[in-house]
Amino acid sequence: MKTISNKGLNSQKPGGYLGLMVAALVCMTLLAACGDTPATGSAGENNSTANNKVVLGPKIEPCSLVTQAEFDSIWGIQTTLVKEEGSISEGYDSSCDYDSQHLLVSLFVNRAGKVSAVTNRDNSAAFDALRKYSEHTDIPDLGDKAMWDPRFEQLMVVKHNVMLMVNISEGKIDRTEAGKAARQAKSIALAQKAVTRIP
Repeated sequence: MKTISNKGLNSQKPGGYLGLMVAALVCMTLLAACGDTPATGSAGENNSTANNKVVLGPKIEPCSLVTQAEFDSIWGIQTTLVKEEGSISEGYDSSCDYDSQHLLVSLFVNRAGKVSAVTNRDNSAAFDALRKYSEHTDIPDLGDKAMWDPRFEQLMVVKHNVMLMVNISEGKIDRTEAGKAARQAKSIALAQKAVTRIP
């Protein structure tokens, strides 16, 4: 399995990042509802300089949630696996890109926890807020809760307050209703595999 750097690839994913940007704008408008709440510590603790460290849940490597072989089997294509590290400032912790000649699918992982001295990230609350303001279809029996956004072909799943996003962009995409339904089904199958490996 080949793993290569993904520097500069962000510019190749306009559709996916547009979806994330819209989600981020909603969260900025509804900051409290989106789960970015003031960080609280134990009795008497204050958020001093010594307490400014980012504290999130256990590290999750998205490329370990779904292997290249498993992805290829689900989607019926051959890919080159591209590993990409994200950052808190970009709104997610890390992502794995499954890139082929005709399609790019990204699996984003967002952990809950303390992201600054004064802010906690609550992915479950963020999901609920986005659900209110997005065009979506609820997906039953997937993680703790899941929804599909047909505009951006993006699947969002929350399990144990970890958010997964499956994003489709780039390449030769069948825009027929049958093609859209097939991508939705494959995204769900991908997420079903991934959520079983979230601690």
